[in-house]
Amino acid sequence: MRTRIKPPSAAMIVACLALFVALGGVGYAAATINGKDIKNGTVTTKKLKNGTVTNAKVKKSSLQANRLTARARNALKGNAGPQGPQGVPGLAGLEQIETAVAPSAGASKTAIATCPEGKQVTGGGVRTLAAEGLAFVDESIPQGNSWYGEVRTVNSVAQNFGIRVWVICATVNP
Repeated sequence: MRTRIKPPSAAMIVACLALFVALGGVGYAAATINGKDIKNGTVTTKKLKNGTVTNAKVKKSSLQANRLTARARNALKGNAGPQGPQGVPGLAGLEQIETAVAPSAGASKTAIATCPEGKQVTGGGVRTLAAEGLAFVDESIPQGNSWYGEVRTVNSVAQNFGIRVWVICATVNP
């Protein structure tokens, strides 16, 4: 008795066709794709074999120093150059001047701390001399050769408090 071979089903034919296309596509890609077909930045360091990129293959001026290893950067360092010219003098005679208004009743207090003649304001500040939460600094700003401060009580209710203002002064050389 003879065994009859069944013809392949439609699903089997489609599956075989898909397999041949997939295998053929990989072979075609391997044979026809070269470096010009690959977009910049798509091949990462992990995908490169060690020793693949050599000095001859690196474009001149394409590497920045921060992309080199510490050893390579140290190899590029040369001798120190000559001493440069002296820079301009900075601040001199730095001092802090304070003004305080003793605690007394009121809803607002102001004070000004002024730099001595010939010195300029480089900074300053204000502090309330009151129990915590009783008063707050409303203004703390430079004014000409002085520092101005204003403290107010919460809800503008008269309270017993004081204020301290300081200015930081220095001779500023041009």
